[in-house]
Amino acid sequence: MSVIADATSDLEWGHWPSYNVPFFPEVYEATGYRRHAAALAAKGPDYAAAAAGLSYQLAPRAKIFRRDAGGRALELSADAINGPTTEDGQPAFSWAAHPRFSRVPHRGMLETFDTEWEEQRP
Repeated sequence: MSVIADATSDLEWGHWPSYNVPFFPEVYEATGYRRHAAALAAKGPDYAAAAAGLSYQLAPRAKIFRRDAGGRALELSADAINGPTTEDGQPAFSWAAHPRFSRVPHRGMLETFDTEWEEQRP
């Protein structure tokens, strides 16, 4: 089953997290989540937390994501090289080495992309 929808308003919050629980109500219903949650809730208060955990917003992963969201930017770190890969004997890209690119505008770019690694942090 697939659902197509404009999720722009949800994506404005940053990303689309996966909590292993269907987001769209029609998928939630069709896959039996609502029925299973109702069956657990009917067993009484001892099962209330388990039943609530079957909802998209209250799933355990949703709670973890919300708890840790504030520190995500602090954990981001990337090592990036400014240019194409030069591993395994691959030469650095050079505009001059590729005549078919001679007419491709590349003003402001390096003539040969043989740069060093640079650590990026927020």
